[in-house]
Amino acid sequence: MKKFLSLFLALVITVTIAGPAQTIDAASKYSINKTNLTLYIGAQYSLKIDGYSNFIMWKSDNPKVASVTSEGKVKAKKEGTAAITATIGSGSNNKKFTCTITVKNRIITNKKSITCTLDEFQTLKVSLKNPKSDESLAVMIKNPNLIDTKWGSSSKENILNIIPKKVGYTELTICTVEGSGFDEKLNTDSGITVGVTVLEDNSGWISQKALSSFDVTILKLESTINIVCGESSYSSKDYYIEDVPTDLDEGVVYNSNEISYKSVKGKFYFKVSDLRKLKIMR
Repeated sequence: MKKFLSLFLALVITVTIAGPAQTIDAASKYSINKTNLTLYIGAQYSLKIDGYSNFIMWKSDNPKVASVTSEGKVKAKKEGTAAITATIGSGSNNKKFTCTITVKNRIITNKKSITCTLDEFQTLKVSLKNPKSDESLAVMIKNPNLIDTKWGSSSKENILNIIPKKVGYTELTICTVEGSGFDEKLNTDSGITVGVTVLEDNSGWISQKALSSFDVTILKLESTINIVCGESSYSSKDYYIEDVPTDLDEGVVYNSNEISYKSVKGKFYFKVSDLRKLKIMR
């Protein structure tokens, strides 16, 4: 009887010690069905651990780019990259598998921003990857008082003509439309946005009057020029140009605090490239 108990205890100890090692070895034979995946915004894909039927914990390190459900279904939400991690087992015996998701936009433009003058037309090349049979492109303009748009076409890609109307900054968003008539569906989630800046001319200078269209106000206070940026302007802070001469020579370029300026007929003009460098305007 004692011999039997000794053998039984030895067997229990052997099984207890060997058990976890078998779990780790078993986990090593599993694999995730994709380690790298490229999806377009709005697309979905189901990840899985091949050969594993027990509980899996799924997690995304960037759910704003790509989210994942408890069943492993991934949804592409915005451009960028995200790592989807699947964990099987628990404690020291768990094992992790990772899939890197790259999310792209189906709509592609040749420019992310455009600068034009009042007498200058600009064009934007737009292409759509994997278009559906009932799918087309639409344009939404944030401030239609500043620009107008009109579609042209070529044999390989869509051409969007941008027609400036007024000095200022606005944005246009290009998105897809599915169906037609009452069944038309606008997909704004997958839209692409392009900034458009309209200037008075192509001299490289902008007047204080034109700056008001960008919600930027110019104030002359004794020997200082205050550049006041409003709530809708690009900058979050005001700027000051110091040591401004009392009597400015007509058309002469002055420079202070990284901003070039001049006076023409009693009105201030500023170098556009300097204002952009300081992020006073786009």
